[in-house]
Amino acid sequence: FFTAWIVRRRLRSPSLLLWLRSACYLVGPIIFATLLLSVFVGTLTVGAQQHNGQAQGAVPPEATATLQDLLLELEKSRHAGDKATEAATLSRIGDTYLTLHGEQTAVTYFNQALLIMHEIGDRRGEATTLNQVGEIYGRLGDKKKALEYFTEALPIMYEVGNRAGEAATLSNIGRTYHGLPETDRKSVV
Repeated sequence: FFTAWIVRRRLRSPSLLLWLRSACYLVGPIIFATLLLSVFVGTLTVGAQQHNGQAQGAVPPEATATLQDLLLELEKSRHAGDKATEAATLSRIGDTYLTLHGEQTAVTYFNQALLIMHEIGDRRGEATTLNQVGEIYGRLGDKKKALEYFTEALPIMYEVGNRAGEAATLSNIGRTYHGLPETDRKSVV
């Protein structure tokens, strides 16, 4: 749907839309999404406003290249059935979106990684990712959701013996709890 909207909105060519659908079928959705991302990011960069000689809102070319590489790596790991690499790649995609201030998209990728980490028993990765998603929700202002992730991460940090992660998670819980309004603090306890 999103792809079709972009193509119709940007290019307004039904024949091109038909060609793009065929291309998606032939090369696979991940590679097609990577190519479309290149085109779309290119339009964002070209359409960005100039401010002091630099484009505002432009996506850095290195971030685009990184996302393309990671999406290709993700497709390869899925094709090979390598769940550990798939989870790690999903996390790296999430990290990349964080650098681009795409917190909601990052959370989507981190949650996909969490499911796989849980499935394969990567408890250390699971705890770290839970803590990271909690931090994102904290930045977005959803303190209750952040606390949910932190309190889920804490016992896993303890279980795997990650004392530094345990301390960081406890610190995150304290800082987030302190940031809650007084009325919400009572409902969390």
